[in-house]
This record gives sequence, C-alpha cells and structure tokens, in this order.
Amino acid sequence: MDIIGLSILSPFLPRFLLDFGVALPQIGILLSVNVFLGFFSGIIWGTLSDRFGRRPILLICRLGTLIGYLILAFSTNVTMILISRIVDGIFSRNIQIVLTIIGDTVPSDQRGKEMSKAGAAWIVGGLVGPGIGALFSGFGIFGLGLINAVLAGTAFLITFFTLKESNPSTLGKQIKMDMLKQKRKPVMSLGLLKRHNPRLLLGQSFFNTLSHFIFLFSLSLFVTKQFDFSIAQIGTMLTLTGMVNLLVRIFIFPSTLRRLGDKKTLVFGFYLRSAAFVWLIFISHVWEFYIILVIVSFGTSCSMDVMSGVMSKIVKKKELGEMIGLSAAVESISLVLAPIIGSYLISLSNPAYFGLATAAVSIGSILVGLIPMQKDELIHSGEILKTAPLD
Repeated sequence: MDIIGLSILSPFLPRFLLDFGVALPQIGILLSVNVFLGFFSGIIWGTLSDRFGRRPILLICRLGTLIGYLILAFSTNVTMILISRIVDGIFSRNIQIVLTIIGDTVPSDQRGKEMSKAGAAWIVGGLVGPGIGALFSGFGIFGLGLINAVLAGTAFLITFFTLKESNPSTLGKQIKMDMLKQKRKPVMSLGLLKRHNPRLLLGQSFFNTLSHFIFLFSLSLFVTKQFDFSIAQIGTMLTLTGMVNLLVRIFIFPSTLRRLGDKKTLVFGFYLRSAAFVWLIFISHVWEFYIILVIVSFGTSCSMDVMSGVMSKIVKKKELGEMIGLSAAVESISLVLAPIIGSYLISLSNPAYFGLATAAVSIGSILVGLIPMQKDELIHSGEILKTAPLD
C-alpha cells in the first residue's frame, strides 16, 4: 500500500508543483523537505522499534502517513502542500520497519532472498501506481491526496488487525527482565558507524540510492521537457514499462539471484544501472527511454533490493533495527539531495547533463565496492560468519 501510494504521487507531484507556478530548481527543494525530516526519523523509528517493538512503531508511522495525505488532499496552495510533506516526512519510514520485521523472522542465510521479495512491491507499485495516478490526476491534487489517504488507511487497518509483534527483545518475561538489566541504547544510535563494514555498505548504498532517486524524481520532468509528455502520457508510459518490469521481476530476477548469489547479483545490478544511465546521455528517441526504464528497474531489483539482505547479515539481530534505521537515513539523505540535483539538471539547456550526472553517481557505488570488507568484524558478528556476503 505504501509503495503504491508513493508510485501514485512521485511521477505527478513535480508536474502539479510546476502548474502551481513553482520554478524547476524550487521544485527540488520542496520535494526534499519530506525526506530531510525522514533522515532523522528513520534512525529514531528504527531504534524505537528495537526498544518498544515493531508493531506499535509501525502503527504510529502508518497513522502519521494517513494524516499527511489528508492534508495534501485538501491543499489549495504551495504552503499546504509543504505542510503535508513535512507531516509525511516525520512518519514515512514504514518500509524500513517492514524490512526489519522480515529480518526478525527469517534466518540470516535466507534474509537476502526474502528481503529482495519486498522489491516486488516496488514493481507492483510501479505497475498500478502511475495508472491510478493518471486516472485521479484529473481531479487535481485532491484526487491524488485522497486515493493515497485511502491506501494509507487500509494499510493501517491491515497492520492493526493482522500484524503480530516480531521483535524478540520485546517477547517473553525473561527477555524483558534481561533488557532491564542492560544499558538501554540511545534513541538515536549511531554506534554502527564506528565499524568499517556497516560504513562501507552504507556508503555504497548512498551512491546507489542517490543515482536511483535523481532518475526517479526527475523522469517526469525529463520526458516533459525532452518529449513534451502530458500527465496522462507519463502515466501510460510508466504503466506499460511496469508490466514488463513485473515479468522480469517474476521470471528473470529470482534465477539471477539463485545463480549469482547476493554479492554478485548486487554488483551486477550496479553495472546494469550505470550502463542505463550512460545511455541516457545520448538518448534521442522515446523508445530508448522505455528500454532504459526497464533496465534501471531490473538493476534496482539486483542492487537496492538485495542490499537490505546483505546489510542484515553483517550485524547481530539485536542491532538489526539500528542498521535498518541507518539505511533509512542514508536513503533519506539521497532523497533530500536527489530532487534538488535532478530539477537543477533538468533546468539546464543540455539534457545530456542529466544522464551524465546520474551515471557518475551510479559508478560511485561500483568504486566503493572495490574496498574490501574486514573479516574480523564478520567473525565478531557471530551468527553471519557462515554467510558473510562480501568475503
């Protein structure tokens, strides 16, 4: 539900802001406010879920998201849109807590595979979200806000009635007593940043997600400027490519992950995405952009989806919430920078700069991956010794 809502909103909100008279560089700044707050909230919610449990924190986040979309639905000016994005930014870390729940319930040697399945939600969202967005965009910002509020409310109800607590630290009286004897972790914990391996993967994730979101948040502006697409055409384009992406995700990605394993699939995804962004520099036809969308989607499945599983293998289970929270913070930094960078690049006279910058950032993830992991930290993590992802 959360991802479908994001897929409904993200391709069209920049265009509506353009219609409100907001200049291209300013659109990036307005879009970044939401995730700037998410940078801090991702760490806080992740650590709070370690302390108080996944279920109550996820319910709070879903309720806050619902309120943010309701404000968006009734927005009549840019200020109200800004307020709605601020509220949503505070409570927008739903997917990270979901990934933490998967980490709680799945053995470490299966986490990469299971967490990558969460990426199917992005593909399904990319399939139906833009089409729904194109349908409701005829009702203006009210239509987009309202359908997202309905989805957020549905997600809240499903969570409330079906989700059971998964955090082992909050289950059982003896475990709770042991927790009371231990020193509590700060709400905003950055302890994992002192270790080499988490820093390495978080740095690699930063370049990967930054290139992804520069492309994602700016693609509607790019095709508007380059090919004069309307909002309806943008929705149709994303829906058609989403259908292809879904088939690739179902029939090709699982066999790729099974044959290559986590590490090689991750690297393969980095190279795929970088190649697609290099192609973007020289694009001159609409059909080329369709192919680039499919390649980027497959590369995202191989990189961003698998990255969550790899990260979960280099920390202890009691540190999983903190690691996912830090990952969310890195993602939020990327989301803050991406709209600003993307909208600025689109405003330049030469569209090749958009592809050049995106490709350069994407290649950064490949370069960081050349730095070796420290095996002593993998041994220290204990439970993941046998499945160390990058040894």
